[in-house]
Amino acid sequence: MWVAHFAPALILKRFAPSTPITLLALAGVLPDFLFFINVLLGLEEIKYRPHEGCFPYECNYPFTHSLLGEAVLGTGFGLIAMTLLELPISSFIAIFLAAVSHWPLDVLVHRKDVSLAPGDHPTLFGLSLFDSSVAVFVIDLAMILAALYFHALTTRSLNPGKSQKVYLIWVLVFTAVQANFSFMSAPTENARFVHAPIFAGQLLSLSIGMKYFDKWTKPKTGPIKKDL
Repeated sequence: MWVAHFAPALILKRFAPSTPITLLALAGVLPDFLFFINVLLGLEEIKYRPHEGCFPYECNYPFTHSLLGEAVLGTGFGLIAMTLLELPISSFIAIFLAAVSHWPLDVLVHRKDVSLAPGDHPTLFGLSLFDSSVAVFVIDLAMILAALYFHALTTRSLNPGKSQKVYLIWVLVFTAVQANFSFMSAPTENARFVHAPIFAGQLLSLSIGMKYFDKWTKPKTGPIKKDL
């Protein structure tokens, strides 16, 4: 699972309109982002291990990719954001939900490597759709496109020309990023010092770039209506 981790941000914006979408996006990918930071620090581990399909790695990430760990991350990130930016409780809830959404989305595609909680011999979960590059590409893209459509339905444009370009650009960006994730081979076998910072940088860049949704759209109030 890759670009689909940005989908919760696009959906939750409707229910926490005062929350910057960049924060929601970063919350959705926070387990991955912090995992790659932990890899660089030697706290968690990623190794290059070719497999069938995509994601040619084996990972050991008991803290960032356990359900309990992600709940802790979501709670901490939500409290920090709410305190520093003086956001309402709805923002905390949305940030928390974005963070913990990471776990079920990972279970859908990961090989058996995510757990409920850190431990010496945890039960590991994963439906192993990573073994099919096409399946991962289709699922991720379908989820993010559905989320973009929901966001378009539940916001009003502050500048129709600009907002339409934002949606078009992000459809192309998400498609290209997911195609690279699903079908392109790893650039080297140095997962710790090459792949980890590349992935972390990509997640941070995409999260920051999503601020343009907030610049050119504003969440509607009232019931959802189809007016595209």
